[in-house]
Amino acid sequence: NMRQFEKAKEYYVMTSQMEPNNADSFYSIGNVNWTLCYDKQNPLPTAKKAELAEEGLKSLKRAVEIDPNYYNAYFYINLLLRQKAQVVIDQVTDENPKLKDQFSIASLDPKALDSLVKKQASSRFPEYLGYLKEADQYFEKAMEVKKRVEAKAEAKGVVDPTR
Repeated sequence: NMRQFEKAKEYYVMTSQMEPNNADSFYSIGNVNWTLCYDKQNPLPTAKKAELAEEGLKSLKRAVEIDPNYYNAYFYINLLLRQKAQVVIDQVTDENPKLKDQFSIASLDPKALDSLVKKQASSRFPEYLGYLKEADQYFEKAMEVKKRVEAKAEAKGVVDPTR
């Protein structure tokens, strides 16, 4: 809440090293990395965003290895995969800044964005599309696990405090 994300991440990394079977610390690393990648007020350089997305995915996948029912981790895997798709776009616009406005406008419509990536970066389009398809799969997995966990809790009479 204090927007000291790097400091928070440092502590989550230390916790993950001290408690390697603590899914929460790995989830938190991924959450912080997504927050840093997605920050529109202080956008990161493309290379840093790519690095954080990859690191965050690794941590989140570790979280779901530890706890396969950690549906929030699946949601954030989805979000970081979408950031990796965005990195493809960022790399294209870094190479050709004249395209930045076109991509900005196209980002309002996913179909237009997909078409623009295909047109302007045809060699990168399969990679871009692959990230989005994988993100969709993780989103579906998150929803499936969330429903299963909530149904199990409801059957036990446990109240979900997030509702």
